[in-house]
Amino acid sequence: MPVSGQKPDGWSGEAKLAVVIKTAPLSEAEFSQYCRVKGLWVEKVKEWRSDCVMGTMSETQRKVAEKNRSEKIKSLLSN
Repeated sequence: MPVSGQKPDGWSGEAKLAVVIKTAPLSEAEFSQYCRVKGLWVEKVKEWRSDCVMGTMSETQRKVAEKNRSEKIKSLLSN
């Protein structure tokens, strides 16, 4: 884990990955509680999880996933 008091955006990739791994098997309630206790935003950790998944994809898969994500965001904003 990073230095105490350091904001999560300043954490190393390894520290973020450690949180993703630690929270992967947790239920939604446990995940939310973990984030509260650690002072993390649930959405930020979900973003880190998504980034980890994207990092394992081929370039073509990444482009498709990014396009789908962009379209989903546009759809949500237009409602």
